[in-house]
Formats: sequence, structure tokens, C-alpha cells
Amino acid sequence: MKSKILLFFLLFSGVLMAQEADLTGQWKGHIQTPQMKLEVEFDLEQKGKKEVVGTMSVPIQQLKGLPITDVEWDRKDQKLKFKVPDVPGNAGFRGKLNAAGDSLNGTWTQSMMSMPTFLGRPSAQEQEEQQMELAEKVESYRGFLDSLLDAADVPGISIAVVYEGNVIMEEGRGMRDVKKKLPVDAETRFAIGSCSKAFTSFGLSVLAEEGKLDFEAPVQEYMPEFRLQDDYISRHMSTIDLLTHRSGLPRHDFAWYGSQASREELFARLPYLELSEGFRAKWQYQNFMYMTAGMLAGKVSGSSWEEVVQSRIFNPLGMGQSTLNLKGLTEADNAALGYSYDGDKKEYVELPYRNIDAIGPAGSINSNAKDMAKWVQVHLQGGKFNGQELIAPVSLNRIWTSYMPTGSPGSPGIISPVSYGLGWMNYHFRGHQAHEHGGNIDGFSAMVFLMPEDDFGVAILTNKNGTPATSSAAYKAADLFLDLGDTDWLQRLAGGGSSEEAEVEPIKSEPIPGTQPSHALKDYTGTFMNPGYGTMDVEMREDTLYATFNTVEYKLEHWHYDVFKGSGSFIEQLFNFRTDNDGYIESVHVPFEISVDPIEFEMQAPPILFEPAFMERVAGVYDLKVLEATIRKVGNKLYAIAPGQPDYELVPLRGTTYALKGLDGFSIEFEIDVEGKDPAQAIVVRQPNVTLKGERKE
Repeated sequence: MKSKILLFFLLFSGVLMAQEADLTGQWKGHIQTPQMKLEVEFDLEQKGKKEVVGTMSVPIQQLKGLPITDVEWDRKDQKLKFKVPDVPGNAGFRGKLNAAGDSLNGTWTQSMMSMPTFLGRPSAQEQEEQQMELAEKVESYRGFLDSLLDAADVPGISIAVVYEGNVIMEEGRGMRDVKKKLPVDAETRFAIGSCSKAFTSFGLSVLAEEGKLDFEAPVQEYMPEFRLQDDYISRHMSTIDLLTHRSGLPRHDFAWYGSQASREELFARLPYLELSEGFRAKWQYQNFMYMTAGMLAGKVSGSSWEEVVQSRIFNPLGMGQSTLNLKGLTEADNAALGYSYDGDKKEYVELPYRNIDAIGPAGSINSNAKDMAKWVQVHLQGGKFNGQELIAPVSLNRIWTSYMPTGSPGSPGIISPVSYGLGWMNYHFRGHQAHEHGGNIDGFSAMVFLMPEDDFGVAILTNKNGTPATSSAAYKAADLFLDLGDTDWLQRLAGGGSSEEAEVEPIKSEPIPGTQPSHALKDYTGTFMNPGYGTMDVEMREDTLYATFNTVEYKLEHWHYDVFKGSGSFIEQLFNFRTDNDGYIESVHVPFEISVDPIEFEMQAPPILFEPAFMERVAGVYDLKVLEATIRKVGNKLYAIAPGQPDYELVPLRGTTYALKGLDGFSIEFEIDVEGKDPAQAIVVRQPNVTLKGERKE
């Protein structure tokens, strides 16, 4: 009798448990299609006794957060029915919860086909065990990061790890300020460098969804002023070309790095930058086209790149600590300082913040781990965040589409050959789909690493210049949290992201001994200009030449003949001065871009030759014996006037010399004390095979 009562009690308890079962949680399983087992996930939330809401995800198709509708939950019979309107074919599910509450099996219906569906969720004990295992992995990863900081000489690191929809780690290690020993935390702001490029492509994709942009259309349809060196390329360049580094234009980073030029001024220099490859022929990483893409975003939106990123990304994601310019670091209370490491002295060297606002769409964003976690989440959730769709899955797929092979072979058995999408490197990591992009700028290195099919992503921010530690941290996280492998990433320390920093080739030749400059050192001084790169000033201080280009100064030491070795904060380079047919220094050639010929900077006329006051001092009548020549100032120009001759405009040339416009080889040099106030005393007129000197007559 007692056993029957006990059996009845157990049966009654089981029914009661089933009736009180809660559907809330993540259900994983598969739909048995005719071709395969299609892995699916459902996130359900039971509100009250009858209302159930939720979403559906299909990892292999990168579909995340598809809402379920028309939900019917029969609490008594434990039956569930709903539709998924975002899936075509009147798709829906009908199933039943088992007595234990951990299995939800039934039928998936789509396009008049019915397919068996099996879903399950872990028990309370299994969930507790999973949480304990996850906590152990997090603690193990902290230990790895501490060891990584030591091994890679990195002052500090801030990291966000997102897995299965949750931020499982969001914190900092090490120091943001070495001298003051201030720690890094999850809100410490770092420069993210070229990780900014993905924000630019994302913003443009949103604009395309709004109907403001066609990715395949020529850029000139929206920006008629867009020009490169080649007219065909200029007319056919599309937004996709801008974002995939296949324009034919190499880096030319020295044309903007350290420059005070505005974004508009840099844009105007594009037609003067030499191409190194054919259109769409080769992947060449660079920053100018991303700057252009940002300007395009501003043009089609009627605003600016900054406003597009702020309104379409930062605001809806709640990235309130992320900024788009240098002020984001200089005005922040909790910002990391940037460093390099002096291996000889075994000490960190603080680097000043680099202002790259002009090239901003390629790399000027600053952020922290908390904000970057949200950036990772919106990608892993198929373009949605907190139920709001920022970008459609089809647009995300385009962003991650491989358009150009980078030429990187990867790492056998770990990383497949790498290709490039729209602001992302694409490859397979241990056979799993992966997308990443690194970023380096003075004192900072960063990386964002995504594995969408595994619902896993990492954002890594460091305050060390050009360190591969970001790659090691990303790959270790994937190995550890996804149980993929046990590579010793401390030993490998390989990889690293793409850099905004200018790249140059080191000097490989040796100087020819016993040579000397062909001119006195002062003859090499002056202002030199290239229309694509801007101006370079060469001056002499205490018998030594110095060249200043943008904010970079080089000390010039004689190498051989008219070639000087420039040493400065960057790698040494050779400055090759050249003369014209008259023996004057006319240009200097510097290999600022390794994939084209050295960049030619032409000697510019001294500014004094353009000054109206100087023109007044040289104007007058000069007796050349054979005739009288009158130099007359008209407006802000000088003219040479002689009997029986047309008036010739004088064009500033060099020193105190003007050329006669339209007459090759003709010039007039004025003998005058440049530093004084007296008028010119004489002129020297040079023309082919003839030189005439004339004293001032009046």
C-alpha cells in the first residue's frame, strides 16, 4: 500500500513539474532537412503563464535574432507553436516539451515541407557545471594575459570577450600610465587605429540600406571631384573598390602621416600620388581610400563621416565612451598613454599622441573594452542589438565577403590563406570561419576578432606600439573558450594588425668613399614641394643640414656625391639632391613610398620673391648698355619691359632670380641685400649663350 502511494506521489510530482516548467532559456538543436542537420538556436523567455517571446538563430547562415510570432503555449499539454516571419515559406515550429523540461522536440514546417526538429537545453546541474568551467577558463585567461604583458613588454591591455550572446569578460590588466602606476580597467580609453575601418564600412552599408548609396556604382556619381592619377580608374572606382584596397594606389603614408593638412587638402592631393599597380590587380593595404570612403559617407548623408558613425553606430549601441578624434584621448580622465619599449634600457618610452583626425575614417577612433564589447555583439547577433536592427544580415554578409586575396599564406594547420572583405581580414582559424582587423598607431595596438558561426568574439586594446600581442591574445582566447587547441601563443607571438604608421625600406647600399657634395651646403637649403606630398624645408644649422617634412625632422649627413643620409625618428632614408642644366639645385628625391620611384620634391622660389614690398625694391630702370630694361610692378606681379619687345611677366625662380614666363632659359637676377631695405643696385639678365649686366639707372 505504501509503495502505491509513493508511486502515485512521484507520478503526481512529475505532472506538477511539467505543468510548472518554464521555457525561458536557450534551446539548441537541429532541423533534419533532406540534405543535412541544420543547427538552430532559440532564445525563449516565458512571461507569466501563457506569454512566450523569443528569437531564432541559424549560425551557419549567420542569421541571428529572427523574432518568433503567433506564439501559442499550451501549458497543460506542454505544447508550443510559433511562426518565424523573417524566414520565407510560411516557416514555423510545432513541438512538445518533455516531462523533465529539457527537451523540446517537434516539427519545423517551411514551404509545405515538414522536417523533424530536436531541441534541448542543459539541466540546472549542467548549467552550474558550465558556469564553473567558464569561470575557470576566465581565470586561466587572466593568467595568460599577465604572462603576455611580461613576454611582449606591453604596459597594459583591456579586453572584452563575447560568447553565446554574453559578455563573459570585460576588464583591464597592467598599467595605462607607467610613471604614475595607474591601472587599466574596462573603461580605459585606447586608440584603436585601423580597427576604425570596419566602422566606416558598416556606416556606408547602413547608408546603402537607406537608399543613399549603391556599392557598385562609380564613386564619381556621388563625388564628381574624385580623381586619381589614372582617368579610367577614377571613372570606374566603386565604393567596394575604396574599401578593399584594390585601387592600384599604394600606401603613400608619408603624404599624410604627421601632416597638418586637412582632410579636404589631402583629398585634393590624390591625383598627384603615383599608382603602383593596375586597377583591381593587386591588394595593397593603405589609408587614403578609406579616408575617401569616409568623405563619401558624409557626402551622401549630407553630413560627415563623424556624424554617420555617431548616429548610426555609437548612439544605438550605447558606445558613449567612444570618440572619433584625438580629443577623445587628450580630454579623457581615464585614457591610456601610448608607449614603445627600449630593449637596451629595459624601459618603456612614452610616445606623444598622434593626431590623425584628417585621415580619420581609416583609423582615428578611440574606445574602451565596455564599448567594444557592444561592437562585437552587434556583429555576432546578425546586426541586431537589444532587439534593434542596426544593419541587415545581407549587409553583414557583404562586409565579410572576400573580395581580394591579401597574399598572406596564413599559418598551416591554424590560419588559412587570408583574403580581404570590407574592412575585415577573412580566413579560417583551425577550420572555423574568422574575421579580424588589427590597428596600430603611435603607442597603441588593437584587434577585433570575430568567429560568427561559433558566436564568439574578442576586442583587444593595448598601449604598446606595433605589438603582435594582440593576435596572441585573440588566438589564445579562441583556443581556450572554444576548446580548439593548445598552441603556446606566448612562444609564437606572431601576427599583428595592419598599421597606420608609414612604412619605408631601410637603406641597403653602402656609400662610395672619397666623394663630396658638388655645392656649398647652403645651396641645398630651401623649400621643396611635391603636389601629392606637400612641402619639405631644408635648412642649415651650425654647418649641418636638417630636413623637416610634416612634423618629422631628419638630420642630413653626407653619404656620397649629392646624396645625404637622413636620420630621425623614423628609419634612415637617403635624400638625393639633383641639379638643373645651369648647375642649380632643383629637386630632392626621397623614397617615402617603397613601391614607386623616390618621391620628387622640386625646389620652390623663396617667399620673399612673392612679397609686394620686395617687388617695389627691385622695380626700376636698368642700363644694359645695349638697351634699357624697365622692371615694373603691376598689382602683385613684376613685368620686364624693353623697347621693341613684348612685356614679359617675371616668375619667381630662386634666390633673387625670376624667370621670364614663356621663355625657356631666360632669367633676371637682382643684386640686392635681401635683409636690407635699399632698392636693387643691378640686374643680371641670362639667356641662352648671352649674359648681360645692368646698373640701376633710376
